[in-house]
Amino acid sequence: MNQIENAVAPAWLAEDANLADPLAVKYRVPLVTSLYPRGEYIAALVQPREPLAKPNPWSWLNFLPVTEEDIALVAHFIADYRDFFYRASYLTVLDRQPVDLDGAVNTTIFGRLEQGWVYRKRTWENQPCSPSILDEVQFPTLLSLMDRIHRIGTDLSSKHWIEYKAKHGLPA
Repeated sequence: MNQIENAVAPAWLAEDANLADPLAVKYRVPLVTSLYPRGEYIAALVQPREPLAKPNPWSWLNFLPVTEEDIALVAHFIADYRDFFYRASYLTVLDRQPVDLDGAVNTTIFGRLEQGWVYRKRTWENQPCSPSILDEVQFPTLLSLMDRIHRIGTDLSSKHWIEYKAKHGLPA
């Protein structure tokens, strides 16, 4: 039996995240269809249901399909979070689920647009994502956005993120 068959997960999870995608299963990354998923994931990645043939004029967020490299990078983001915040005993609880669900986490949801990468935190109420589409600062790569999320004020990224990237061969 695989991990999904042995998993303990709420019934709504299959409606919220695409768990049938082989890459979602391989990397244990929830692929969701909007910046407002129901699940309390450590992190999630917006994957549109169908690629848009042309931009939707009724939506200011036209998400682009993600690649395996994007999914693998979000898996690193999740692994770093798990390593930093959870005890080994709780990790065994998380590992029984198809993806990491934790009601106490402030989920980070990543999305790729033509302009670059954006993210949203689950608890944000006044801003749909950051950076705003109108912001001058854009994040052309997912890793540059993750570095910003891990930054403490205007200083360099947090020590644990820098060490994690070095240990796992991610670009500095």
